[in-house]
Amino acid sequence: MKEKKKPDNLEYDVWNISKQFTIEKILRFMVWFDVYELMARFGSQVSSDEVPEEAVPFKRKEGIHRCINSLYFLISNSKVVIPQKRMKLYKEEIDFINKYISKTYSIKYDFILKKQNIIIHEKKFDLLLKYARRLYELILTELKKSGVLAWQKDNFNMDAIFEDFVKKA
Repeated sequence: MKEKKKPDNLEYDVWNISKQFTIEKILRFMVWFDVYELMARFGSQVSSDEVPEEAVPFKRKEGIHRCINSLYFLISNSKVVIPQKRMKLYKEEIDFINKYISKTYSIKYDFILKKQNIIIHEKKFDLLLKYARRLYELILTELKKSGVLAWQKDNFNMDAIFEDFVKKA
């Protein structure tokens, strides 16, 4: 086969966009998952937010939906590093969560006050968030194993580093 010669006036660069991809497509949704989980649990992202008491259930409902959506995007964007068999399992888990998310709250309309109220079913709500958190942690483990979140280096022994730390402490 004939080898192609590169023209003298052109420069060829190899672009590595893995860092940008990781930041844009994976790390962003990891951060959003945590932020929206806080919103789902407490009605706001930080304790200093002034959220009116009557708005808290609405914020919590919005938070759980956004939390699950960010988990969905994290899983979808991780398909390049997660084996297909496990990817299918994770997507089934997300579908399961989406199927039951509407069971974690009730929406009631008060015709006298002419306003909508949301009642959070705490046990179901908490159970669904715990389930989502466990799925999130499984995804993080997959990402760490693949080297996306942690730099994999030859001859790197975390146990030896930990033992050295314990000895020095």
